Amino acid sequence: MFFDFKNAYRQWNAKWIWDDTNQGNTWMNFRKKITLDSVPESVIANIAAESRYWLYINGKMVVFEGSLKRGINLKDGYYDEVEIAPYLKAGENTIAVLVWYWGIRRGNMSCNTAGTRTAGKPGLMFEADIGGTNVISDETWKVHKNEAYLPDNGTIPGINEPQPNYRLPEFNVYYDGRLDMGAWEQPEYDDSSWSNAMVVGEYPCAPWNRLHKRPIPLLKDFGLKDYINSKDFEGHTTEKEEVLDLYLEYNAQLTPYLKIETEIPGLKIDMRSDNYGDPAGNGFSTKCAYVTRKGEQEFEGLSWFPGQHVYYTMPAGVTIKSLK
Repeated sequence: MFFDFKNAYRQWNAKWIWDDTNQGNTWMNFRKKITLDSVPESVIANIAAESRYWLYINGKMVVFEGSLKRGINLKDGYYDEVEIAPYLKAGENTIAVLVWYWGIRRGNMSCNTAGTRTAGKPGLMFEADIGGTNVISDETWKVHKNEAYLPDNGTIPGINEPQPNYRLPEFNVYYDGRLDMGAWEQPEYDDSSWSNAMVVGEYPCAPWNRLHKRPIPLLKDFGLKDYINSKDFEGHTTEKEEVLDLYLEYNAQLTPYLKIETEIPGLKIDMRSDNYGDPAGNGFSTKCAYVTRKGEQEFEGLSWFPGQHVYYTMPAGVTIKSLK
């Protein structure tokens, strides 16, 4: 099969948008409201992000971890084509996008790894023609940095572990539930205190340069699933720190999920797979950690990792509602 990379890119009316920061390992929330008289049978949205994105429309997830790692050539990147018509409606609609910008990881001073050529600057582009209504990313979009995603492992007391192997551009994920923004992707969320996005580039400017249509499908999200032994832990309250071994039938690519209740804010729950760490000395894969707030809460570590066993390190004083 021959793929014409040279002519695979398209022109864009959309702008690259962000806020006024350029910090690596940053998670950014975007929102845009649009009003439609009607919805065509098919609406294709074209989306590009440095480095990963999650798309919601009217509160429903449309794309789970979009965007590909760069590397089609020495300069260019990719964009996604996404069918969004089933998620739209006549009247007011809310588009929400979570973007994770990797940047350059400490300990890997090159912009490039074995898996990607990092642009070195964050950004989001979104464009869709909805029956003559042209929706593009520009300064009318709302933006807010998601502070619950902590920038590095040193910000959580008691964590002093290495980031992933230098070949990987991804970071570990550390999330502080005390800083949770609530259901920011839902239509009724009040974003009046958010800033307007900044236009940080116009296609096909550097450092993103030209964008080529991704040549492989988007990730298939199978939704939340029980581990084989999930039921063994439902309703259990920890009286001391416990390492819980949740397992699957095979080595899978997964994101860990928990639903818990506690009266103690600031507890750290560590989640990692049996592939974390390498006795041969090749470094670590990714992991995530969650810091509790008071009350019932749930969390999903959005950066997937491989494994057949997932180890949840639960501190004392946590009641487990669900692990998936």
